[in-house]
Amino acid sequence: LWNEGYYAKRRDELLALMLQFELCYRVQDTEIYVAPQLLPGDVPKYDLGADIPLQLKYEYGFMPKGLLYRLIVRLHRHIAQGQSAVWNTGVVLERTGAQADIIESLDRRQISVRATGKRAKELVTIINEEFEKLHATYGERLKVEAKIPCNCQMCKPSQIPHFYDKRD
Repeated sequence: LWNEGYYAKRRDELLALMLQFELCYRVQDTEIYVAPQLLPGDVPKYDLGADIPLQLKYEYGFMPKGLLYRLIVRLHRHIAQGQSAVWNTGVVLERTGAQADIIESLDRRQISVRATGKRAKELVTIINEEFEKLHATYGERLKVEAKIPCNCQMCKPSQIPHFYDKRD
């Protein structure tokens, strides 16, 4: 569409709008732009390691379409595997000795975060701060609960622990 008549002359303007509205990002050190909503659903191979991950979960009363895409755009500089560990329902991020996957489940209206590594807590904090900023753009109408896993003796070693509201 952008190559046709009217739009061909406005390509830079359209791209600037897409960047401004967090619809795409520029891959570092290239002239390649990625629109996360247009990515295929193929999950790349990745390994968070054998450690029990730090976890965080966001559950929505109504989940706005595009929330994960905007998060990917905001955090694209941390995408793992040379910025290729991203697909249309998730992303793997890495930063200073930590890795995290963020996976959206529209049918369950939730986004889950799992992080491992020496500085996993720092990476989860960065991710959580960006989610809070995104949630704030929707105002009071967005109903979201951030949940953290139980750390009792039974849940702590479990891959599927019980989750509690983060505010408690």
